[in-house]
Amino acid sequence: PLAGVVDLTPNSTPADSTVYSAMICDTLRWIFLESGAQILGFAHRHDLHMISTYIGEDIPMLAPNFLDVQLLAAHTMAEELGSSRSDVVSSRPGLKSCCSHFLEDSGKASGQTTDRGRDSRDSWSLSKNEQCSDWAQRPLTANQLEYAGLDAAVLLVLLAEIVCR
Repeated sequence: PLAGVVDLTPNSTPADSTVYSAMICDTLRWIFLESGAQILGFAHRHDLHMISTYIGEDIPMLAPNFLDVQLLAAHTMAEELGSSRSDVVSSRPGLKSCCSHFLEDSGKASGQTTDRGRDSRDSWSLSKNEQCSDWAQRPLTANQLEYAGLDAAVLLVLLAEIVCR
């Protein structure tokens, strides 16, 4: 499994921007429409719309190779907590809630420390500071790239925990 970050805004001259945009369009078109790769997202409807707009082609929201981890987590949480399906549809959990539920309950996060000396429960908690930072400014900061990468990579860990249940 791979998780990645693709910057749709080049940090280059206008001439290079055209080449960059064409390469990114071709890559995204292949990943989302041609490769058949299994794609994980979290409440990814807006992301798919933005990518569709960028590449100029419609990406079907209900493609069989797309998995919305938020929906899977919500249904699993509802089963475990005895909630009704209507509760799941009306109130979908956020990424932080899903991580708290699945990672802390599994014992994988509780009581371990990271290489930065923090409790590992903080290692998957993504700072809202980066989410609200200036994503239009280039180049992106190291913190922004780390945030985006962790936001994608945590889905692999979360999916593994959900499947184990």
